[in-house]
Amino acid sequence: MAYYAACKAEGSGSTVCEGIERVHPAINAALATHKHVCVETTGASREILDDLLRRREETRIVLVKVHAPLALCMERTVSRDQRNQIPMDAESIRRVYELGRALDVPFDLVLENVALSSEDVLRQFVAVLGHGEET
Repeated sequence: MAYYAACKAEGSGSTVCEGIERVHPAINAALATHKHVCVETTGASREILDDLLRRREETRIVLVKVHAPLALCMERTVSRDQRNQIPMDAESIRRVYELGRALDVPFDLVLENVALSSEDVLRQFVAVLGHGEET
């Protein structure tokens, strides 16, 4: 995968690859067990995103882009509980942010997540999923 090959070449890929090795089996297990599964990805790796999108043949996928300014993303990244996160320095955060912003895929929903409340997010998801429909 191009993104991870570049990370490895720079010496920063081992934790990313380890993260992918843990995440994909967990996604498969969740899809086999649950009706609704939410998968979060930065979109930095087009290969990873394409792998998830190929699942559209077997399940309904709603593609949501969550956007926030870079400064807010950086602030949130350093202030959150990072025990289950792939460690990233400021330059890596910038790089992933730009890769995610450059994605050219048809999103079902775009959330400008600067100050959205839980109710705002829920309302927008309900509009996309269709209220009362079996999803």
